[in-house]
Amino acid sequence: MSSYMLRSIPPGLVARAKDRARANGTTLDSALLVWLEAYAEGTDNVSAGRRGGAARAASLTPARRAEIARQGAEARWKGRED
Repeated sequence: MSSYMLRSIPPGLVARAKDRARANGTTLDSALLVWLEAYAEGTDNVSAGRRGGAARAASLTPARRAEIARQGAEARWKGRED
């Protein structure tokens, strides 16, 4: 794997890929290539999470989104004094 390819990979992912490679008895290159292929196809966890959030927002009614936002604001401000 070239250093150019490695620059595009988040540092935390490299550490996890090293651990996964050790656990599975494979090389770091093969573990990273699996991630790169999934990323290119849009099937990695990060891309899936982004798509899931957008799909959830699209499926909610404006009233429900407002209710969720209100609950979040109340939770953030709970216990604070004015």
